[in-house]
Amino acid sequence: MEALTLKTNLHCNSCVNKVEPILVSNSDIEVYSIDLEHPDKIIPIRGNDLNSQDLISKFHDAGYHAEVTSSSKNSFWKRYVTLFL
Repeated sequence: MEALTLKTNLHCNSCVNKVEPILVSNSDIEVYSIDLEHPDKIIPIRGNDLNSQDLISKFHDAGYHAEVTSSSKNSFWKRYVTLFL
């Protein structure tokens, strides 16, 4: 499972309606939320094998800016190797 947060320039529900299909149609995304109240209009996302560059490109194609502000990968193998080394 990985997590990433996108900083966007979304500002209203119309903007959300334009980018939400990008998020919903991505089978790697398990959970997301869109926070228009946050000063950076963030979108925290959790899923598997997330491709942040693909998401950013699709946001740009829809007419919006997006950039990754945080990212983490919690892979089984990373934890497994840490435990036994």
